[in-house]
Amino acid sequence: MRFLFACVFFVCLSCSTEVLPGLDWVSQWEAEDEHKPILDNQVANESPEVLRVGTYNVKFAENPDVFAERILTDPELAKVHVWLLQEIDSFPDEPLPRAEAMAQALDMNFAFAPARAKGNGFHGLAILSKLPLENLRIMRLPQPQFSFNTRRRIAFGTDIFWNNQTIELVNIHLDTRINPSVRITQMDPAVRSLSDVAIIGGDTNDNGFHWTENVIPNVPADLALGDSVHVVDDYMMAMGFDTPTRFIGDTADAIVAEFRLDAIFTRALRPSRSGVVRIEGSDHFPVWLDITP
Repeated sequence: MRFLFACVFFVCLSCSTEVLPGLDWVSQWEAEDEHKPILDNQVANESPEVLRVGTYNVKFAENPDVFAERILTDPELAKVHVWLLQEIDSFPDEPLPRAEAMAQALDMNFAFAPARAKGNGFHGLAILSKLPLENLRIMRLPQPQFSFNTRRRIAFGTDIFWNNQTIELVNIHLDTRINPSVRITQMDPAVRSLSDVAIIGGDTNDNGFHWTENVIPNVPADLALGDSVHVVDDYMMAMGFDTPTRFIGDTADAIVAEFRLDAIFTRALRPSRSGVVRIEGSDHFPVWLDITP
């Protein structure tokens, strides 16, 4: 029934934007060299009673130590066991990849997956964890075709073992200039691939606009196509996920409006407390979620 409802929901959101299909999951060993994830799993091996997961788009994180200090000095963020990070860079002329530097400062394991080239380095996703990370994999997501700045988007997956079970954990970063229907088209392959016990989170970029030619933010989606944020949440509910961060408020440092651009979804788990911490440093704010046994 879940599959049937999700299919009906998905078809009803048909769109006109040209979208190139994505690819299946590829293990870290099978990934092309320029997109091969890197991993350091030797730092931490904790087993917390309550698992706290966070997501944070760390754009502008040129100094990972500063970001780590902001996390460690906040009473809520300091309790996070697993971080899903978006828009984190790695450059060969820096002492360490920025994900590794931040992980060292937080005393965490880390994995970094390049999404695309940036300058002489790479721009991508990272997962930092107090628990060991297993079975790293990447998926190239469906790619909307823009007149400019078409970018490679990926999902970055791993497994963690907590509360006597294996949890699939996926980090995503979706395009900005797409309508709600295309947003779901882009994330659907990663969501549909997951097993029953799963966490998926990241920067879904639910900006609430209906985009004209993927360039001009035209009419807010809640007037034209239904509220973008709730469309994504409703889709995830149709796929059997809980939406515990649905009403946390804005997660972006924007002047023109309040946007909830970031979210965490769970399935076959027990989400409880959640929140957003509005700190300086990025154009996004970090979001956290507690999962109880």
